[in-house]
Amino acid sequence: MALVMAWFFQATPAPIPAEFHTYSYQSQVLGVARTYRVLLPAAFEKSTQRYPVVYWFHGEGRESDAPDGKLAAYVAAHNLILVDAGAANPQGQVPSAFPELVGQIDGALRTVADRGHRGISGVGAGGFIAWFLAGKYPDLVGNASSIMGNTEAYVGPESFPVEYSHDDFFRNYDGVRTRLSRSTADSLAFYHRRLNSIWTYT
Repeated sequence: MALVMAWFFQATPAPIPAEFHTYSYQSQVLGVARTYRVLLPAAFEKSTQRYPVVYWFHGEGRESDAPDGKLAAYVAAHNLILVDAGAANPQGQVPSAFPELVGQIDGALRTVADRGHRGISGVGAGGFIAWFLAGKYPDLVGNASSIMGNTEAYVGPESFPVEYSHDDFFRNYDGVRTRLSRSTADSLAFYHRRLNSIWTYT
């Protein structure tokens, strides 16, 4: 009996972290071959199940591979597909290429291809671009989160940049679930509190 109880109460083994797979396609919007990385659920190759997708944008540059382990563990625990869409760059043609990337992912992988099962997230500048794209394409994105993300940045063509502030475009997010995560050491705390107050009471 003691052996049975010990087996019953033993710690559940942690899921095996997912592994990154690299894909590329010829982007008609960017005019170049675009490479992206994907984390797939452990059962992806052996099942016929379709999965929700999270598009992830890191900051302006990947300083290390340290976040990869956390992303892989998250995918293993939540049974979804994660697309590492690359560095956040709100200027140029990259934001305009998001619908093309979504079409590529939905065509190449077994996704649940609707906005309710498609999310977008990022950290720092990646958090800004996540919310920016969710507001620009609410027909494609149903969930958006920003982790200590910038609240404003320059967007548009590099030859004609325009300052964009999330404070001013809250109506773009009707029907989009949004989340803003920040830490106690958040250097943008003032701007995040202001953004929360505007979005909550307007």
